[in-house]
Parts: sequence; structure tokens; C-alpha cells
Amino acid sequence: MFKTKCKSLWMIQQVTFGLSLFLISSVIWAQPVDPAQLAATPEEAGVEFAIDTYKVLTSDQLFVDKVEGPVWTTSANASFGKTLLQIPILLEPGDKPVEISNSYLKVSRGRFICYRLDDFGAASELLEQAKADQRQFDAGNQRDARGPDLTTAPPVITKKFVLLPNGKVQYAAATVVNNQYCEVADYSEGDSLYKLKIGIRQYQEMRPEAPERPSDRSREAQLAFQATYNQYRQESAAYRELGKSARALSKDIEIDKPTRIWAIFEVDQTLDELSLSGPKPLPWEIKTEILSQLRDISGKQATGQEDVNGVKRLGFEHADAIIMLAKLIEKRHPYDLQLASLVVSMTNMVGYANLGDTQFFLLKAILESKDKMARDYIMAELRQTFPPTSVTLELAKLVVINVAGDAKAKEDALKSMLKGLKNNPEQASSTAQTVNAMLANEDGAAPAVLLGPLFEPTRDNIDLRRSFIQSIRFQSLPESRLNDALVFIVENAGAEPLATGWLNEHFLGAANPTLLIKTLTVIAEADTGARDLGPMFNWAVNKLFGQPTRSEQSTLRKARMRLPIPILTPYDGIYRALQHGNSDIRNLAWRSLPRFTIPPLEEGVTPPDKDSDRYQILTNTALDMLTTPPGIVTFLERQPNKMRVAECLLQIVLRGSTQVQVASVRALIGCKAPLGNVMLDMSPGDRQGFAMFVYDLGANVSPPLVVNVLRRREANNPVARWFGDEVAKGEIPSTSAWINQFESEGQLLELVASNDEALAKGAAAVMISAIGGRDRDALAFREKVRLLPDQTEASVAQAWSETKKGLFASQLKRFEGHYRMALFVAEGDDYGGQLNIPMREIPVGVVQFRIDETTKSLSLTHDQLEPAIGEDYHSITIGKPAELANFPSEDLAQIPLKSVTMPVKLTLQENGNWKGAFTIGDGAQVIQAQLKLIPVKVGATAQ
Repeated sequence: MFKTKCKSLWMIQQVTFGLSLFLISSVIWAQPVDPAQLAATPEEAGVEFAIDTYKVLTSDQLFVDKVEGPVWTTSANASFGKTLLQIPILLEPGDKPVEISNSYLKVSRGRFICYRLDDFGAASELLEQAKADQRQFDAGNQRDARGPDLTTAPPVITKKFVLLPNGKVQYAAATVVNNQYCEVADYSEGDSLYKLKIGIRQYQEMRPEAPERPSDRSREAQLAFQATYNQYRQESAAYRELGKSARALSKDIEIDKPTRIWAIFEVDQTLDELSLSGPKPLPWEIKTEILSQLRDISGKQATGQEDVNGVKRLGFEHADAIIMLAKLIEKRHPYDLQLASLVVSMTNMVGYANLGDTQFFLLKAILESKDKMARDYIMAELRQTFPPTSVTLELAKLVVINVAGDAKAKEDALKSMLKGLKNNPEQASSTAQTVNAMLANEDGAAPAVLLGPLFEPTRDNIDLRRSFIQSIRFQSLPESRLNDALVFIVENAGAEPLATGWLNEHFLGAANPTLLIKTLTVIAEADTGARDLGPMFNWAVNKLFGQPTRSEQSTLRKARMRLPIPILTPYDGIYRALQHGNSDIRNLAWRSLPRFTIPPLEEGVTPPDKDSDRYQILTNTALDMLTTPPGIVTFLERQPNKMRVAECLLQIVLRGSTQVQVASVRALIGCKAPLGNVMLDMSPGDRQGFAMFVYDLGANVSPPLVVNVLRRREANNPVARWFGDEVAKGEIPSTSAWINQFESEGQLLELVASNDEALAKGAAAVMISAIGGRDRDALAFREKVRLLPDQTEASVAQAWSETKKGLFASQLKRFEGHYRMALFVAEGDDYGGQLNIPMREIPVGVVQFRIDETTKSLSLTHDQLEPAIGEDYHSITIGKPAELANFPSEDLAQIPLKSVTMPVKLTLQENGNWKGAFTIGDGAQVIQAQLKLIPVKVGATAQ
């Protein structure tokens, strides 16, 4: 018998046969390279090195507890808080053979274990498929199926190897000698014979044991021994052949270099930063937390939705990822750039980028970097984004410009003049003169080339910016160059303070009507890369001023704006243009308004009074027009100060044209702004008027009387705050919900008796609505209170009681009919009859439910039960439930109903039944009971 896991002679014979085939066909024997021929270093040999960032981002083999090869098994010391880190590296051989040893790559706070020379898939799959313009690739075909048979597979774990120019690698079969981390795996059927060559002890344990000769000399015993001994001889021969085959395996192995090689290190499980050193572009550091977040987000496809302007916006998770990527590439390390570009490419986020947003600048930074692989990933994604967006076109143009390297001598000279401006602002005047001269030169550099370099030094230097705003001259330029300068300034006014200043000072503030019209035309017709708001403005503008006048020929190119133009002060030129006496200018000003925005005030700046407030000036300008432009609402919705937006929209609701009132109300519903606070600052009449518009225009119902309670003059009116907050959340309160905003019924009754007729009617409507009544019932109640000879608290309360009873009687009229009365009982101690055990039904009888409209009373045929209309909405009471015992029923006679002394309240259920629960107590016995009225006649159920 074998002392091994190998369980049969058949298995040994099969392995031996497989080995013979392998030795014939496999190229695993190697002639080691002469050490004298080896290059001193990989760099000297011309080896190209790279970290496979795609696998770093996507492989599930990065952090593992154990690495298992065909022969060796490598494990981390998990009991000491360790884990294995596998770094995928890409090596392209040079023109000389070279040894790659354990010192080639290092991990800070990590111990090198070995290299792993097998492959988990083709390198740079994403880039390869991108070059072929294919979005999908077959992940199931990543493993190379040409490897040797497992029974003769060589070991793929080694501490060093030789990289040959022909793309082969050579290494010794047993160079992993650190038994603390690596050991030969147990041999079993079908495994590689290298386990027996390297793990000699395993082979020795497989030796078959010779059978002992029996002491019994009988013929039968001798024949049995002979059979056992023959089997032993066969097993021994197979065992020797197996050992001979294992020993014949080469110690020196040569295989095709796998696409990637994995460098294995032991690191702490709590490793907080991955720090690699080695060949360029190493060193490289990245927080493991950041790497984990990148790996997580790379497997999630970007999602988003269009905002109110039709612009695609990323979801929160991917928007946060863009910010993280922007921080990641701050140092512009190639591997950081590659990871960032991979995340963007794998999640398909480019389609959600907008001109001027963070993703746009992230993509721009990658495309401007020196790392070709990172740029290739992004460019592949840009090509695959279909249809093209303004962002993809802009970035593609950027790449073309960078590749062309169209740098001009005059531009370089101008940049050199600008370098010292921050420290020597007195040079601004002479620099401006030079720029003016170059601008006026029709054969000089393009205006964009000359003006663009002025942006950077003036962004944070207000004095220098003011100097250039005043010193640069545009009006005297030749028309073609003036047009180019105008378009360039419009394109940059949203992002560059200097361009904003030029636009306001020299173009929107121009006294020349022709130049002002040209400026507004460029702005109004600019391409913003998003759904244009212009048509919403143009409808009203055309109605007010007619179709705009168009010149037959124009040399102006269309501006492409990345960001809207900021309105910084109440004196900006756009305000003057909106109020201009020339109708064509006013027309174009309103058309161009969608290209502007009102940015927040800088930190520490005191808010202006209302007369100087930018929002208020714009709102007043719109409201002063004969017809309020509908687009003003959409423009305000896009602005950042939601409090001011809400205040302005409320004014438009109260003072604007009908169509704009509708748009404003709909904009305020669900606006998420502090609308409750805004309503506190409104007059009582305006509060009421706004609420009426909300119901009329927002809910398309007649304004209910309950809105009149907003007329109540009270500091910090809680009802006004509540209504505003509900509307801001997107909810238009039902009339029955208003009663919950008052402290008590007495407070409302006091308001019903108020001398303010509208307020009194509103309070009456609040009370009536809460019990299912309508406005006409509220008016009748208010009139009843008004005619009371004595309007004391008691008399008003009595009037309310009578009104409520009459209303309840009218409501209950439609439930008249025959009902089957039944008593359901169960023993227990859960008060109210809410038991989780079945209840037994005891039929009582059939009663007729009737309402007397004259006496406002209820009868149930058996009036000894003393039925009455309840004090709550859709409820009745049984005054003497003990009288149920008088109904002819043996089962009822067994129930101690005489002990029930309290009335039972029955409420209407959704299925048309009336139900009330009560407890029957008789000494130690506790019975839970439910009294039900079940309709037995068509028409008796609730509508």
C-alpha cells in the first residue's frame, strides 16, 4: 500500500504516460545564459518597465491571503496582521539579457516574497479595444489556453529570473527557498510532477510497502501472498518510473514571458499608503483608501439626469468621484493620470461633462499631460462618445492644438513680458501699450493670442486687472480684429474676471449703439453647449418688440461660451441694455440674458439694500415691462441664492403677467428654498394672494377659503411658515391639513368670531374642512356665528357643536340602510380587542340605519341601544351596549354584557363596515369584544 495521497497504481501510470508525451512536445528544457552575457542593470539592457494600472484598478488578485501556483503555494502571516500584495508589472525586453531580481521593485513597509510568472489576462485590454473602436470585449477569453498540461506544468513562482531579448524568461525551478512564506503544495492526482521533484519528501512518502510473508504455509495463504507480492512489484516499478520521470524534469526552465508579471510582497493588512520605488516613473505613492474608492467606482456605470435646462448632470456618487480624481492628479504622476483616465473611461462619465465643470478641467489636464497612455484612454473615450458633445469637440480641438505646437514668437515675447507683472505692476502701462499696438496691427498675432496671456496675472490682482481694463483699447481696432476680440472676450467672460471687465467697460457699456447691438448679438447667439433658454425669452421679446433686425452679411464667428457671464454689480451693462430706449437693444438684451448669471457675493461682503440688489433690479425691470418675459422665471431658477430667487418669484406671482405667474408658481413648488421664511416677511394680504395662486395655478383648483387664515397678523406666523415650507417641498397642503397648524379648537373659534370677515371665514373653513365639509358649509357657520346675539366663547362653541352635528348628520345620510349587527368576542387581556387570536362571531340581528334630518339624530330600529351621531368625523356611538343582552340569542346570553356601562364608539371602515372595540369585564374573566355593523343592502356601503 502507498503511504501517500495518491490512491491507485492507475493514477501513477497515467501521470507517467502524460509525462512522456510532455517531454516530447514541451519546450521547457533551457540552456542557462552565460552570466558574462547579462547586462548589469535592466536600464542598461533597454528594458521598458511599467505598472499595469488597469489591473491595479480592476484585478481581484491585488490583495490576497494566498497565492497558489501549479507547484508552489505562497501565504501571508495572517495571524500577525499580514496580507499579500501583488503588483502587476509590464516588462518589454531590451537588446540584452538581464536578470530581474528581488531588488528591482520595492514596497515601503513591505517584504518582497517572489515573482509570479503566470498571466491573468491580456494587458491593456481597454486600450486595445479602444484602438479597435469596440466598446465590449470578452472577459471570459482573457486566460491564455496554450499553457502546458497541469500534470507537467512548471513552477511559476521564483525569486529572480532572466529576461531574454526574444521575449522568453529563464529561471531555476527551485529558487523560492524562503519556507516561511512559500512551500510546495501537497501532491494529488493530476498535479504537476515538479511537486515531487522539488518536494522530495512527498515522493519518499509515496513508496509502497512490501507485504510480509505469512507464517501460514498452506497453499491458499501462499497463493494470496504471491498475488499481493506481484501487485507490490508492479507498484514499485511504477513508483521508480514516477521518480525517474520527476528527476528527469529540468531544473532550468524557459517559458514565454507572460503579458504581465506579478511581484508579490507581504504587507500589513492595515496598510494606509502604497509606496513603490524602482525604475522610472517610480517612485509612486497612493493612499490605499483612495485606491479602494477608485476600484469601487470603476465598476459602476455613470448615471445622471437632465436638469431643468436640459443639461446632463452626473449622479452624486460619480460627481464626488470626479472631485477625488481632480485631487489625485494634482502631482501629474503618470500612474495617477492613468488611474484617473481609466476611471473616467470605464464608467462612461465623459457624456455627462459640461463645458467649464470639474470633469471638463480634469479631462483637459489629462490631455495636456505628458503621459501618452493616459491621453490615449481619454481620446479613445472621446471618439466613442456619440453623438459628439461640445465637451468632446472642445477637448479634441485642444489636443490638436497641443500636438501641432502652434506657438508664435510674438506670443512667447508677450508671455515673457507678463511674468514679472505681479511683482512689478508699474510695468502694466507699458505692457498695455505694447498689446494695443499689436492688436491694431492687422498682420499681427490673433487677438486671442494677445489677450489670453493677460488673464493669469490679473486673476488675483485687482489693481492690475483694473489697469488692463482701462488701458486696453478696442474701439479703434479694424472691424475684423474688433470682431475677433469681441468673440474671444465673450467666450471667456464667464471664467476670467479680466474678460468680464472688458465686456462691461468697452462693449456692453459702449456709447456706440452699433457696437452695443453687435455685442448683444454675439452673446445672444453664442453656443453654450446646453439646451438653449433663448426660445423661452424670445417668445415674449418678439411679442413686445417684433422680430429682431438682422444684418444681411456678418463677419462674426459664433462664440462658444464655457460659463455664463457673471453680473457682479447693480451697474453692470446688461441692466442698462435691458432698460435701453432703443427697442432693438432691449430686444437683444433680453435674448442674451440666458447667457448671464448672478454669482454669490464674495465672503465678507455686506449685502446691499434692496434698491441696489442685483436680483431685485432684474425683477423690477421685468415687472415694469408691459408683458413680463416668461424666460425671467427660468433664468431666476438657475441662480444660486435660493432665498433671493424665492423672494423675486413671489413678487412675479403677485405682480407679473398671467403666463409668468403660472411659471413662477410651478417654479416655487418643490423649489427647496426657505420659502417659509420668505413668507414671514410678506404682508398678510400678499400671503393670502400667493396661497390663492398656488391652489389656482399650481393645483388647478379654486382657491379654498382656508387660505384666508394667512391674513392673521401675528409675528412669526407659524401657519405662514408651514405653508411656505410645504410648497417648497413640493406639497400643496390639502384643506383638511390646515387644522393641525393651530394650537386648539378654541383658538380657531376665537378667529371665527373675528371682525375681519375674510379671516373669520378662513378660520371657519379650516374647522369645517377638517370634518369633511366644504366652503359653503364654512360660510354658513360663519354667518351663524355673526348673527349670534351673544358672541361669548360658550355661545360660539355651542354654535360650532350644532353646526358639526348637522354636518355629520348630512354626511351620514348617505349611509342609511339595513345592516347586520354582530358581536365578535375573544378572551384575553389586550385592551381594545386588538388580539392576534381568532374572534368568535355572535350574530345580533338586522337593524335599520336612519338619519332624521329634522332632529339631526340617528336611529337603529332598537332605540334602547341609545344610538347617537359621534363627535368625530364618520363616527356613531352606542350609548347602552348592555342592552345587546336583550336580543334573542343564546350565545349573547352567555356574555356578561350587563357589566358594560360605557358607550361604544363605532367608526366607518374602508369596506363600508362600522366597527368599535370594547372590553367586557366580569370578575376574573376579561372578554375582548368588537361590535360591527355590516351592510346587507346595495347602496349602504361607503362611496
